[in-house]
Amino acid sequence: MKQTVIFTLIVFLAGGLLQIAEAQRGAPSRDERRQQRRQENENLTPEQRRQNWEARWNERLKSATPEQRQRMIERREQMQERMREQGLDPNDPNSWGQMMRDGRGERASQEKADQMRAAMIAAGILDKAVQDEIIAFVLRQDAARAELLRLAQTAAQTLIRPEGGVQTVADDGTPVRVPPSPESNAAVQTAFAAYETALGAERTRYGADLKQLDEKIQFSTTPRIKAFLSLVGITDMETHAIGGPEVVFSAPEERRGGRNRRADARGERPGEPNPNGEPNENGAENREIEAPAPVEGEPAP
Repeated sequence: MKQTVIFTLIVFLAGGLLQIAEAQRGAPSRDERRQQRRQENENLTPEQRRQNWEARWNERLKSATPEQRQRMIERREQMQERMREQGLDPNDPNSWGQMMRDGRGERASQEKADQMRAAMIAAGILDKAVQDEIIAFVLRQDAARAELLRLAQTAAQTLIRPEGGVQTVADDGTPVRVPPSPESNAAVQTAFAAYETALGAERTRYGADLKQLDEKIQFSTTPRIKAFLSLVGITDMETHAIGGPEVVFSAPEERRGGRNRRADARGERPGEPNPNGEPNENGAENREIEAPAPVEGEPAP
């Protein structure tokens, strides 16, 4: 009898511990669920993938309120119509994924256009036709440089060696790094040569594109537009080397204020060492802060 009671208690406690562990582990995140679905879909046929997608859609409809369900159906019909206009199959889950990616790209482009237009208005460039030409020029560059970015990423990957090139570990625990192999050096040379070639072609293309922009809005003979395009880094890349448009267009007192606010958050004062005796951002020397001598007749601090 005693052994039965003990065994029952052990089972009960074990079950409780498992429930606690499950609670601590928590539900998978949205990204984890998406990755899990992607892995599950890899081994499915196109028809099975479509059926799986439809099943998930129906589950979402069941859990939605009538108002939500109506909006979901209307949005789906609108998306299907847009897909047909673009020659995509509305019944293909891959087409839906492409539409979602394109939608995110459109939103990002719109945000960039809005920010650029606001900056031009703030700079006194008020002609909408000029604004439209500059915005169109800026938005074209991302697509035009897609291949250059791919080659740059490929070249960068050839530089990265597994675990930093550590082959073994010495007796004292120090990692022993070995030089890259001839094959690795050859891969770097090939990939970077391809990038350099594309970079040269990109500079030529960009120069021609700038020339066409100048023919349309005559920025080279309009001081305000010329200064704006230079200082935002469109005609002069040196702007990015000195901190970018955010730094160039920020007032000196705003930059000092930013440093002072960070110093105040750590209990420092501009030009004074911090409480830990370390130099602060404003270049104060590393020395201890001595407490002031007590005034006669007053208690010492």
